[in-house]
Amino acid sequence: MLEVKNPLFLKFPQSQSIGSGAKAKFDCQFYDEIVNIQWLKDGVIIKEEENENMKFTAKNGKYSMEIKAASHSEIGQYQAKGVGRQGESISAFSLNVH
Repeated sequence: MLEVKNPLFLKFPQSQSIGSGAKAKFDCQFYDEIVNIQWLKDGVIIKEEENENMKFTAKNGKYSMEIKAASHSEIGQYQAKGVGRQGESISAFSLNVH
């Protein structure tokens, strides 16, 4: 039987509570090479081109999502989903803006 291996997180994104207008940056890293990363808010994929307040980076196996100036509309449950060649792994975190 073929074993399916999901990518494993080396570093998980951490939940944050910040003041309105502050920057929030969420980082993650995987042990294994991943094919794609998706960032989700409240179960919906975030598209950078539809949100000028967010920036996504990928460099040397490290992945980041940055909210440049957080507002109450960014409050929610987020997920980082790493998709590998044989499976996927998800890490959940939250953002609270006060």
